[in-house]
Amino acid sequence: MENPSLTIAVIDDDPSITSAVQRLLNAAGFKVMAYNSAEAFLAANLKPDCIICAIYLSGLSGFALRRVLMLDKTPPPPIVYITAFDEPVARAEAEKLGASGYLTKPFTSADLISAINHGTRSACAAHNDDRPRCT
Repeated sequence: MENPSLTIAVIDDDPSITSAVQRLLNAAGFKVMAYNSAEAFLAANLKPDCIICAIYLSGLSGFALRRVLMLDKTPPPPIVYITAFDEPVARAEAEKLGASGYLTKPFTSADLISAINHGTRSACAAHNDDRPRCT
């Protein structure tokens, strides 16, 4: 089981994807919140430990969401992008925005969990965070 204190936000406008990722992460011991749009996530005004987000969403894109989160005074949570279209331009943009991961659908549960763990460990180290979820 992974760190049960970690809360993960899953954002995708495809309900089958959000449902599948939510089940997978719940089974791995994560607390999961699912959203069908970036706007719904922003409206919830929550601060998850990591975000799993589709790049191409109706409305605000995953990249635009990251830019909005970067405007906050506190560092944004790590983000792992998921996409059905592995495009060099999108991969470069994800890297430029500091994404913790970039996964092409279909991806394995091991790859997703590894990307989450990498992102949360890196975020804790970067901010000298000693909260229980960072140990």
